[in-house]
Amino acid sequence: MAVSVISDSKASHSVTTVAKGSDIATGTIDSNSCTRVGNIVTASGRIHTMTNQDAGTHTYFVIPAGYRPSHQVRGFGFMSIDGVGFVPLLATINADGTVQMAYSSSQQCNQVGFAVTYAI
Repeated sequence: MAVSVISDSKASHSVTTVAKGSDIATGTIDSNSCTRVGNIVTASGRIHTMTNQDAGTHTYFVIPAGYRPSHQVRGFGFMSIDGVGFVPLLATINADGTVQMAYSSSQQCNQVGFAVTYAI
């Protein structure tokens, strides 16, 4: 079992933002933050008011270097699917910082979001 180190209040602390993925042409990103305390990272983001966006597998967000996991991790994700509503999804966070989610490419989504905490 892997060991995670939870740092104390004197540990290094840095904050940055998560970017919109290159697959996403429309929508406004907000609630996008990435915080690192010692070796613990918490990242989240939301894109709303997307238009003509299929809900298939896409890179919706990108976590910046220095905050990326060393291996693929999973987190909480959601999509607002046209005609369905909000759907909880698994968000995949890759070692290159890309955050991917998928519902169905035959459906349209107008909002996506994710949240994750992991050790690096």
